[in-house]
Amino acid sequence: MRDNVRAVHWRAVVIGFGVGFVIAILGEATAVGELLLPDGGGYVLAGLLGGFVAGFVAGGSAGTGAFTGGLASVFGGLGVLLLEIYAIPGAIGGVIGAAVKGRWDGSTAAERPV
Repeated sequence: MRDNVRAVHWRAVVIGFGVGFVIAILGEATAVGELLLPDGGGYVLAGLLGGFVAGFVAGGSAGTGAFTGGLASVFGGLGVLLLEIYAIPGAIGGVIGAAVKGRWDGSTAAERPV
């Protein structure tokens, strides 16, 4: 089992993850991506292109490419999911919290020291 873990081309997985992650964010979280792609299309495109890049970097057989591309896509999907579930609502909550605090103490964010 340990030998199989070492056989994973981690550089290819990380590069494929990065490509897929960026494409998913641009495809689903921007106005241009929403206009050009159908619902969920950014995620499909991210999986395809991230997997392609990972398989291309890893090279070797079709099985190696499929495994590496699939692994990169799974990591990319989890990263995007966590970003959407936690980071985006957290940022929105932070904006609301800062606005409420500004109303509460009568100051604005620009007037308060950091």
